[in-house]
Amino acid sequence: MGRLFWKIFLCFWATLLLVGGAVGIIVWLQNSKRINELELLVNNPRAEMGVAAIANALRYGGEAAVKEIQNNQKSRHIHNRPVQRVLIVNDNDQDLLGRPVPKATIERARLALNTPEQGATQQVVSPSGKRYTLFVPQTMSRPFRRTAFSGPPIPPLIVPFVASIIFSAWLAWYLTRPISLIRKGARKLAGGALETRIVPDLGGRKDELADLGKEFDDMAAKIGRLLNDQQRLLNDVSHELRSPLARIQLAIELSRQQPARKEELIGRIEKESERLDLLVGDLLTLSRLESQSMQHPATAVDIKALIADIAEDAAFEAERRSVSLHVACAENLITQGHQELLHRALENCVRNAVAHSPQQGEVKITANAAEGKIEITISDQGEGVPPEQLEALFQPFVQFNPQSHHSGYCLGLSIAKRAITLHHGTISAANQKAGGLSVSISLPSHRRQRW
Repeated sequence: MGRLFWKIFLCFWATLLLVGGAVGIIVWLQNSKRINELELLVNNPRAEMGVAAIANALRYGGEAAVKEIQNNQKSRHIHNRPVQRVLIVNDNDQDLLGRPVPKATIERARLALNTPEQGATQQVVSPSGKRYTLFVPQTMSRPFRRTAFSGPPIPPLIVPFVASIIFSAWLAWYLTRPISLIRKGARKLAGGALETRIVPDLGGRKDELADLGKEFDDMAAKIGRLLNDQQRLLNDVSHELRSPLARIQLAIELSRQQPARKEELIGRIEKESERLDLLVGDLLTLSRLESQSMQHPATAVDIKALIADIAEDAAFEAERRSVSLHVACAENLITQGHQELLHRALENCVRNAVAHSPQQGEVKITANAAEGKIEITISDQGEGVPPEQLEALFQPFVQFNPQSHHSGYCLGLSIAKRAITLHHGTISAANQKAGGLSVSISLPSHRRQRW
């Protein structure tokens, strides 16, 4: 058990004890007071006979005679003996046999001496000259009321005492168990066990601690995905870098063996160097977007003008491949952000659509405003993407058609996704019923961002 368990346990237990003890004492005191206030004198023939017998013994035999009667009755085990039922109180409010006497009862008995109807109350002077008042209180005439003069009921308090311990321990365990599970899970996660999950161990809890456990599992899953993506990215980057480097090394070796092809091989080296430079640049851009370390002032960006500029540049490549480009944009499509990043994101999507369109195909770009958002759609007439792999389309180095004529390094859509996300927008892809892929982008309209 951890320190938090004992803190919660002791706090709840102490609180229960204090509250329970205080309530118990108050109730006991209140009941004792009420019992004392309800003391009544017994006035019936039997009580009168008992008082008369003790009065005669006290009047003629004195205190010793009363005590002797008491001893005889004790030795003979006589039940309901008169001497035990009759209180013998002197002027100092003390009983001759040392029994506790409620003050309210004494006052009632002395008042009854002036009432002729109260025959069960007498005042006697003993041979020693002491004056005693004799009476039978109601509480002492009934066996079940003999506990009226006893102290607090200590034995019954043991049950709530034990119950408070059990309840406090259970409550402390119930509250601290999810925290202990999260702590153990964090240790396992830090040790490399990325499959660690704690929600199954929480049972059917439906509270904030269960929500915390779910958040922990979501965090663990996200960390696992990030590490897996990072490992895959490193493997992909290594592979992508190795290919142009191998071709460069081959070209250098051939230039040494075949000097006559030197110019041709230098051109190949330059081309592969440009590819390496493009790849490294894309990787740096992707890394910065992932870490959101690109700090730029937010400015108003005209999406229609941006798309028109991108379409004009893409038209050359589209014309070379006999692909038609159609643009339909609404007016006043203004968002807040970084123009170069948005340009890069939209350009990558458009170039990807053009590159994967068939000969004589068509690429459509539409942009409209809807409910405070700018909705942009870029669709082509290519082969599309397998439905189960649509979500992976925006991951680095994902290419579903190895025979594609597209010469990029499959980083364009990854960069686009990070850039759009950085602008608090969304990007998704879906296959069209008529064939081809449609990329949908949503950006906030007229919203200032912090960069």
